[in-house]
Amino acid sequence: MPQRVVNAWIVVMGIAGLVLVVALVLFGADLRRASRTGPRWKRRLLTAALALLSAVGMGVAGHQLAEAAAANRITAGRPLADQPHWQRLTATWNEAEEVASGRRGHRPFDAKGKKALLAELADRADDVDALAQAGMLTVPERGLLKKELTRLTGGVNSKLLIGVKYPACYAPTVGYPLADASLRRVADRVGLLTKVAEAQTLHPEALRKVMTTLAADLARAEDPHYLKYLKRLKDLAAQDDPKKVESAFAKRFLSAAHHRDMAKTLRTAKALAAKIRARLAGSAGAAGQDDRRGKGRPGED
Repeated sequence: MPQRVVNAWIVVMGIAGLVLVVALVLFGADLRRASRTGPRWKRRLLTAALALLSAVGMGVAGHQLAEAAAANRITAGRPLADQPHWQRLTATWNEAEEVASGRRGHRPFDAKGKKALLAELADRADDVDALAQAGMLTVPERGLLKKELTRLTGGVNSKLLIGVKYPACYAPTVGYPLADASLRRVADRVGLLTKVAEAQTLHPEALRKVMTTLAADLARAEDPHYLKYLKRLKDLAAQDDPKKVESAFAKRFLSAAHHRDMAKTLRTAKALAAKIRARLAGSAGAAGQDDRRGKGRPGED
């Protein structure tokens, strides 16, 4: 594409971004926050507007947008933990984990708070994509992190709202729904875990968050009572007696029970988790040795 066309396109984007900036300023919006949240097209327009504002020095708006651009800049050579995208991801992740785990109760927010947290989770998926595109995450790491964001989104969505009356529901819990969910997550992640275990590059900061959830899922899925329950489901499937099936999950599971050995899936996932943990421990040890070499011995200066 000719450079003239590229320059013209940048100018057009910049002008459109300036229009958006003016609208946001008139409504009293925080330009820094606006550039980090919402649709990707909006963030791109604001970034393009920064170039024009920087060229002509547009006072407060230009300063605000410059700060916003800094919050969206991935700096090569800096650790993942120091990147603003990762810091936002960690903050939102921790809050969503508190809500999804139930540590904040069954009614942790009102409708406005729930909507805001779900919007932040959606924005963090874009942050993960940006980090991957900049080489701060590998493709399988990005896939695992986005699956975790989907898990957190489901957990947040499941919580009730403060001040809202819900119809009473006394349906008994049949089977092991939490273990069912863990088993499905483990099976869903085996492919990506295999790619992570075989990858030349690992990013420990990202993988530690994923491995924490994986360890909890494996522990839940390997509960002896749950494994006996799965064996009974397979026996029922072999007898072809659907009337004895006890849960909706079991009905879905039975069709796959003849073709998938879930015990093998768990063994594979455990082996992959152990391999990844060993590599993470090795990289941490190597980093420690590098730090000690960098500091040198006393008196060497």
